[in-house]
Amino acid sequence: MHAPSSPAHSHTHTSGRPDAQDYVAPGESSPLRRQVQFNEETALVLADLCTFCTTSFMAILMVYFLCILEEMGSGAIWKFFGCDACTNRVVSNSVKGAVVGSFWVTTFVAYLFLERATFADPSFTLFDEDENQTRFLPAAVVLACLFALYASWLLVLLCDAARALAGLSPPFRFIAAVTLVTIVCLLVGPFVGAFYAIPPNAPTFAVFFGALNL
Repeated sequence: MHAPSSPAHSHTHTSGRPDAQDYVAPGESSPLRRQVQFNEETALVLADLCTFCTTSFMAILMVYFLCILEEMGSGAIWKFFGCDACTNRVVSNSVKGAVVGSFWVTTFVAYLFLERATFADPSFTLFDEDENQTRFLPAAVVLACLFALYASWLLVLLCDAARALAGLSPPFRFIAAVTLVTIVCLLVGPFVGAFYAIPPNAPTFAVFFGALNL
């Protein structure tokens, strides 16, 4: 049963005509309202899926970069740091999985919360409100620590593989240079919102995903 209700329970269609209003009695749900709710829920699920795929791709690349530099290096770097067990490939890969996995989980969960905050309030901004800064500060601190650990590990492996990189032929030096640029883009991405389902601006989206796809 439909009856006139307060303005809070009325919906005006896109035509804007007064007779095109959909009046809904309190407690009832109109087809328009159900369709809008379904669209919002679907958009949120697709955004979550996009974030999952993007951050997973990021994690795979992070592990790959460590593996390829470790393969090019001498392998003596682990003994230098007193971790003889890490020369074992299984142990080394387990450590990689733990570090990168923690990075992935933190990034993915943080972006899920950001998506829901944005869907609930389109005017949501992360850096302009003290409450939001406090809410997301723990995730930012964890990401910064994991970032520092991964970057240090990557740098050590890069130094160990420097001799092999210097001995590459010109075409492979070019590929190595492109890979290093991609590594930088990959590590900076989470801190500039590049993994977010709605990129902050077109240049960030083009540069970041262009580098990763390349």
